[in-house]
Amino acid sequence: MFPGSPSLVLKGTAFPANPQTGDLFFRTDLGFLCYYTGTAWLTVNEYSNSPQFATLSTNASTIGFPVRAVYTPHITRVEIATNIVAPNSASAYWTIVVRGGSLALASLTDFLTFDTSADAAGSYVDHSSAAPNPVEPTYHHTFLFSGTKTNLPGNANVKCTIFYRLVVP
Repeated sequence: MFPGSPSLVLKGTAFPANPQTGDLFFRTDLGFLCYYTGTAWLTVNEYSNSPQFATLSTNASTIGFPVRAVYTPHITRVEIATNIVAPNSASAYWTIVVRGGSLALASLTDFLTFDTSADAAGSYVDHSSAAPNPVEPTYHHTFLFSGTKTNLPGNANVKCTIFYRLVVP
C-alpha cells in the first residue's frame, strides 16, 4: 500500500473487466498481489528456482528443475555462469541452451542460447540475461539447461538460477 492511498489496490476473486496498465489487484482466492502489464496480470512477487549446478561432460547433458506449472512463468532474468575446463577456444567450445520443458520433456521451448567460444578456460564467465525471448515459454513444467560440444572442449561447469513472475489468468 502507498501512504495516504489505501484504495489503490482492489481485491476479489476475479480481475476487473477493463484494467489499466499498472493497476494493482489482490486475488483473494489465490493469495496473489498482481499488476497489469497492459496485456497480462503478473504476480508482483518474483520467484526463483533453487540454484542448479552441474558438470557437463557429454553432448545433451540435461539438468532439469521443476517449476509451478499451474501458471505460465514470465521470465525476468536468467543468472548463469560457466567455467570450461581447458581446452576452450573459438574452435572447441560448448553451446548452452536454457529452455522450458513439458512434464515428460517431450516438448521444449528455448529461451536463452549462448556459446563459450570467447570464454577463457578455467574461470567462471557470466552469461546472465535480462528478459530473454520469449519471456513466457510455451512449455514450462520444468526449466532445464543442456550443452552441446563443438569439437572437444573440456568439461563445462554450469551454475544457473531462473527468476520469474507468474502469469495469472
